[in-house]
Amino acid sequence: MRISKEYFNMSDLKPVRKVPVQSKSLSGKFPSLKNGRMIAYESQLELAFIYHLELLPTVYSYCEQPIKIQVTQNLYYIPDFLVKFTDKRKPVLAEVKYQSDVYSSKIYKKVIYLTKYALKNNLIFKLITEKALLTPLFLKCKFLFNYLNSNTLSIPQNSINASLNLLNELSFPTFAYLIIDLFSKKLNLTIENARTLLFHLLAKGKLFTLPEVQIEKDFNFLVYKHLPNDYKKGRLSWLF
Repeated sequence: MRISKEYFNMSDLKPVRKVPVQSKSLSGKFPSLKNGRMIAYESQLELAFIYHLELLPTVYSYCEQPIKIQVTQNLYYIPDFLVKFTDKRKPVLAEVKYQSDVYSSKIYKKVIYLTKYALKNNLIFKLITEKALLTPLFLKCKFLFNYLNSNTLSIPQNSINASLNLLNELSFPTFAYLIIDLFSKKLNLTIENARTLLFHLLAKGKLFTLPEVQIEKDFNFLVYKHLPNDYKKGRLSWLF
């Protein structure tokens, strides 16, 4: 079975299977900004994956439980996620599993089949485990998600636009507390709003910290307008 063209229209793509959400389970629903709807997840590992997808600038949109792939008359597979990107790279079929489950007979067969299926249908298959997800970067993504939506912040849009003009002159790594001071003085913001603005720009990928660096309360960490070259195609790529 080949994937039909309709699956590449992510705005129309809906889950083919409903994820049961139970009070005592690890499943739930996540308010996705990129998709404009609630995204269902079946495990805390899938939730961690969703946080990464929301914060990764190159991810355009994604869908959980995206397609039903018939294998035999009595067997079909549904991948965990289909991810589409802002650039020209191929969409990714992703299976999110704990490392301890990967070599079970059931999961192993599914991974082998989805790998071959992706190759035949101009897709890429990725198996994502906690080794890639549960990193210091996940904690940063989870924190910055709260600052992703400018509509919920008390920062005027003109201040956000003006901050980008100020940052165009930033050609070297600068301590976060210095940028906060710059925003406060040049944009006439309170320190609290200047900090919120910094978090928003980090969440939107307008500013960067090194992936393994955690955001400190004293803001004594370096911020980059453009990351060093050795980070652009390595750890910054995160999952893809």
